[in-house]
Amino acid sequence: NIGAKIISFVIFYAGVSLLVESAKRLITGQYEILVSFWPLFAAILSVSGKTFLFVIEYTTGNKYKSNSMVAEAKNMKNDIMMSSLVFVGVVLNKIGLAWMDPLVGIVMSGIIIKVAWEVFEENTHDLMDGLKDEEMWIYEKVFEACQKCGALNPHKVRVRKVGGKFDIDMDIEVNGEMNVRDAHEITKCIKKHLFETKEIYDVVIHVEPEANDEHEPFGLTKETFKKDEKEKN
Repeated sequence: NIGAKIISFVIFYAGVSLLVESAKRLITGQYEILVSFWPLFAAILSVSGKTFLFVIEYTTGNKYKSNSMVAEAKNMKNDIMMSSLVFVGVVLNKIGLAWMDPLVGIVMSGIIIKVAWEVFEENTHDLMDGLKDEEMWIYEKVFEACQKCGALNPHKVRVRKVGGKFDIDMDIEVNGEMNVRDAHEITKCIKKHLFETKEIYDVVIHVEPEANDEHEPFGLTKETFKKDEKEKN
């Protein structure tokens, strides 16, 4: 996630730099007339090669849930758009519209800055130990496992991402007269159900006696989770 953030800043810097340079050229009227057709061939080759790399990186990143690889793939997508606009700029130059080249550069810079923001925004949740809406199903899985295994009042449930997997912490309650072995069997049962999901990295369960009155404001309970989901809808 940190790697993805760094990539977003690099992309943003590239976009702003291109915007400043293109604006200067537009204001000063610095247009270069191209004679050779090599820039045209180079742009076509660049688009083809980068498209191939984008497909490989994006597919692999989604397969292994690597945010940094997906971010790099989006950066490559950014390069594809840039190369495509370079192709357009060269064509415009060849037909006598060289003055439009800086305008193409400004359009390119806008696209680059937009991609940078998207990469930054997508990874903010993970860095803040938050989950996206489409990942909230993991809480339902936790409460379902607790119910199946006989655990009482699952609370302080906190789920964070480690790479592409979920790291789960929770507290449960059991009958205060239950022996340690039986309480441990309940935690084993919960973990067994949760690890049926391949997206689980680790599960830590703290056991408390039933009706524990300790004030524990952090994490979610089944009730607060349902309330939050209802408010979203």
